[in-house]
Amino acid sequence: MTTTDNVITNTGTITPTGDETNVTYGVSASSSQVAGLYKTTLVYTATTIDGDPTPSVPEFFTATYMQDMTPSICSSATTPSVDATVSDTTGEYDGDTNYVPETTLIDYRGTDGTGTASSPATGSNVRSYTVRKLADGNCWMSENLKLTLSTSHSYEVGTFDGGTASWTPNEDTSSTNPYNVAISQNTIANDSTTGEWYYPWYAATAGQGTNTENPTIAQSICPKGWKLPNGGANAAPSFYSIMHTYSATTTDKIKAAPLSYTAVGAYSSGSLDVDGTSFGLYWSASSLNSNGSLAMIFNTSNVVLLGRDKGTGFSVRCVAIPSN
Repeated sequence: MTTTDNVITNTGTITPTGDETNVTYGVSASSSQVAGLYKTTLVYTATTIDGDPTPSVPEFFTATYMQDMTPSICSSATTPSVDATVSDTTGEYDGDTNYVPETTLIDYRGTDGTGTASSPATGSNVRSYTVRKLADGNCWMSENLKLTLSTSHSYEVGTFDGGTASWTPNEDTSSTNPYNVAISQNTIANDSTTGEWYYPWYAATAGQGTNTENPTIAQSICPKGWKLPNGGANAAPSFYSIMHTYSATTTDKIKAAPLSYTAVGAYSSGSLDVDGTSFGLYWSASSLNSNGSLAMIFNTSNVVLLGRDKGTGFSVRCVAIPSN
C-alpha cells in the first residue's frame, strides 16, 4: 500500500480465504496538516474470478457436423454488418459486427453419401464445408455442395422442417418426363474442367422437383438442418434477400467475401454448356412453371434471378433452416 498526496493506493492482490474477505485501510496522522474539516473519498475497485475465467464461445464455433446446425446455434453467433468482410473463425470477436462468424462443419454423409449419424464418413470420404453467418441473419454455406449421387443406394436428405428423409436417385431418361432425371443427365461429380458438382433441379430437390407446374418442394439434397434457398422476395432465406442485403447486383460483389460465390458454369448432355469461368448458376427451391425454376445467375458483370430449364445441371449452395 502506498500514500501519495493523501491518496491511498493498494496495488497488490488479495486472495480470499473464504466466502468473505475484509479489506481494511488505515491513515496515519500528519503533524504538518492544517487543522480543519476534510472530505474523505474512498474509491475501491475489486475484480473477482469465480471458476474458469475463459469466456464462453458460441455454439456456432464449436459444432462439428453440418447436421448439428439448428436455429439456436446459428443465432448464437453475432450477425455481422453488411460491410464486414474479415472472418472470425474462433469466436474471439464475438459481439463485434465488424467480423463475419465463420466455422467449418463436416457433412457426416461424406462425398458419396453413405455416412450416417451413427456411422459418419471417414478417411478420404470425409467432406467438410465452410459456413458463415451473413448480414441477413442466416447461416450459409460459403462453398458449393459436393455430394456424388448414385442409383446404387439411398441418401439421407434434409427436409424443410429440419428433419430427414430417405431418397434413392433414379435414372429416368424418357422423353415424356425429361426433367425427372438424376444421374445420366447432368448430375455430374467432379467435372474434370472445373472440379465441381452439378445437379438438375430434380436431383437438387431430392426427387421432388418434377416437370409439373408448381411442385411442392419439401426436401433437398442438402444435409439435415439445411435447405435450398428460396428464390424470390416473399420467403426468406432467399437469394433475393442476399442480393438486396448486400446490394449484390454486380459480379464483383457476389464473388467477394463474405458471399464467395464461384463462377463454374452449368452442365448438360455430358459436358459444360455454359462457360465455367465467367458464369455462376445456382438453383433455388422456387419453381416457375413446368419447364423452368428460378436460379441466381451471374456473368462477368451482373447478378440476376431468372428461370432456367429444370434439366440443366447447376450448382447447389445450402442455407441453414431458420426458426419459424
